[in-house]
Amino acid sequence: MPIAIALDAALALFKRYRILIAVVPLAIALGVQTWRLNSTKDALEDCRTDQARILAASEVNLKAQIAQREKEKAAYQRANEIAEETHAKELASAHDSLDRYITANRVRKNHSGSGAHSAGQDQDSGAREDLPADAILVSEADLRICTDNAASAVATYEYFQKLKQDGYAE
Repeated sequence: MPIAIALDAALALFKRYRILIAVVPLAIALGVQTWRLNSTKDALEDCRTDQARILAASEVNLKAQIAQREKEKAAYQRANEIAEETHAKELASAHDSLDRYITANRVRKNHSGSGAHSAGQDQDSGAREDLPADAILVSEADLRICTDNAASAVATYEYFQKLKQDGYAE
């Protein structure tokens, strides 16, 4: 019977304070939701702070990359200028050497092609009398082309060796 008395007492309290009994769980639920909302707002603010920090860091990184690229570009252009200057000097030197060779060896100025030396050619044609009968004659234009190509090949090789040395090529 004590259970019946307790149930009657609980029913009487419920009838008298039913609104209060319904409001307490709602107040607890409202408190929990308020706490969750505040936690979410704090997390959102942390995310915004992190996002701003990441964007600032990425902008700084981008500027550093641009500066590094400009530095490398300037170094590459300077290496290119040095290579061009060196090539021009070496080409002029090669042309001077070629002119001395042409003068010393009486290279033909207007030779139409390579061929065997014929005994009937005179001094004015540029042929040497002491050449063997099977000597091949090369024109001045051919020598100049070979000199230019050789100088360009050497300059290109040295240019890429310099780029490898400076770490711009492999």
